[in-house]
Amino acid sequence: MMSVEFVVTDVTLVKTIKVKLEDCGLFVKPIYSDKDGMVIKSSIASLKHPLAIEIGNVAGIKARVHEGDKYEHNNGRLEHQSNSIMEFTKGYLRDHVSGNDEISVLCLLDHLPLKYTIYPPLVLFNNSTVRSFNHPIWQKAFKLKFVDPNEFYSELLCFLCPNNPNKNANRHSKDRLLTHLAINNAIVESDILRRPFNIQPLYGELIDKDTSNGDDYTLWKNPSKEQLSSSIWCKVIQNGVTQIWSPVFTMFSRGNIKEKKRILATFPDICNNDVVDLYAGIGYFTFSYLAKSARTLFAFELNPWSVEGLKRGLKANGFDKTGNCHVYQESNEMCIQRITEFQAQNPGFQLRVRHINLGLLPSSRQGWPLAIKLIHLQGASLTTVTMHIHENVHIKAINDGSFEKDVVTEIGAINESIILTENRNTKLQFVNSKLERIKTFAPDVWHVCLDVDVIVST
Repeated sequence: MMSVEFVVTDVTLVKTIKVKLEDCGLFVKPIYSDKDGMVIKSSIASLKHPLAIEIGNVAGIKARVHEGDKYEHNNGRLEHQSNSIMEFTKGYLRDHVSGNDEISVLCLLDHLPLKYTIYPPLVLFNNSTVRSFNHPIWQKAFKLKFVDPNEFYSELLCFLCPNNPNKNANRHSKDRLLTHLAINNAIVESDILRRPFNIQPLYGELIDKDTSNGDDYTLWKNPSKEQLSSSIWCKVIQNGVTQIWSPVFTMFSRGNIKEKKRILATFPDICNNDVVDLYAGIGYFTFSYLAKSARTLFAFELNPWSVEGLKRGLKANGFDKTGNCHVYQESNEMCIQRITEFQAQNPGFQLRVRHINLGLLPSSRQGWPLAIKLIHLQGASLTTVTMHIHENVHIKAINDGSFEKDVVTEIGAINESIILTENRNTKLQFVNSKLERIKTFAPDVWHVCLDVDVIVST
């Protein structure tokens, strides 16, 4: 899909252009930078559009056509401006409904959800008590047939689809990019598998109910191939890497794109060395290490649906062809045994783990002893191993440095305990090398990644 974007070399003009596009409902998030300057995206389809001509004639601004990856510059997702869905709904209600004393069109618009993300084939609305299709006013409109929900949702999907068909096209085609609507309710924090229990379908079945046979335990814990195929699978591209997941059974965090990019840009020593990902999920960070030519990657993940997404992602990215990613659908507590077995099965293979990823929230502490044991297992084949420790941390502990200090102290204590109980001779020194703020998790709470360099000697 082609669209016009504006390259701005005079940064003082950025806000003015953004506001002008917003006023016309033509601004597309986010603003990003490239080698030519700051780039403001729009939904304008032609350079001949009057607004494209007007903005492009301003000194310090160049209009150009962008054609290509629809997701790359937008955290792996597609977006419309909130005023676009408002205008669509106004038009729909004007064309399809007549006056009704019990329901006010203005009330419906007051509670229309405006925030959503597009993960083809799914449009996922944010959870809200005020603006939601679950609001009593919308539910009443649906119940009284003031608004036909199936027709409305189908028309809305057609409108939101980037390849929006014309009026004569088949709006119900299964070949459409967008086919499903749902509401994204909150993740249950106590669930270590981070499963989206509360996702609520609005239009289209997210999974074929006939395949579950009423056995939810088996469906979640040990799904058959038929059940795995019965779910819809979402796909996005971030930093040139494809990720795939079932929105019914696994979550996707678009905010992790920053950390994925950092892995790709920061660590040249990934190449030809080994990586252990103790919480692989659908391959959030796994794929970044593989894209940087990790020699061997050991990925551990409990959730079978995440493992299926991981395997689909390996194939979509072409990483399956090298055979260097070994996926274990089991507790990461088995990592020492599995990697020891791998060494035994591959005579001459000398373990060279350079990076250990610990990407679990709200805390990855469960994996810290395992990471240290892995370093002892390989000995001094490398002089430095980096532990990437993901945690949710209060801003106060970040600003005063206590989080970094406490982590290094705690890891040191774990190591001393391992040396005493397992009679290890390898000497480890722990140095916090960098604290990266990834995204806000809650008020005054940040998802961070602390890189701890482990200096290895004998």
